[in-house]
Amino acid sequence: MCNCGHNNSGLSYAGGINVDGHNANTTSSTYCSSFISQDSTSFTNCSNFTCTKPEQIKCDAVNCTYNEDKNCVADSVQIN
Repeated sequence: MCNCGHNNSGLSYAGGINVDGHNANTTSSTYCSSFISQDSTSFTNCSNFTCTKPEQIKCDAVNCTYNEDKNCVADSVQIN
């Protein structure tokens, strides 16, 4: 999400991501509950932080192929 306050050059520096959409069967039915608008944050530089890794994603989309006990086991993730 290019207008997310955790986004820096297409990478998330949230430290952790929460994906909601418990009964979702498609990605369009899920959403990032960790989203914070750039307009409402004072983040200015993410260079001192590390990029969020898939293992830092907690996922409520239980129908997702990569969801194991609400943890993401994908090799990589793209947040749109």
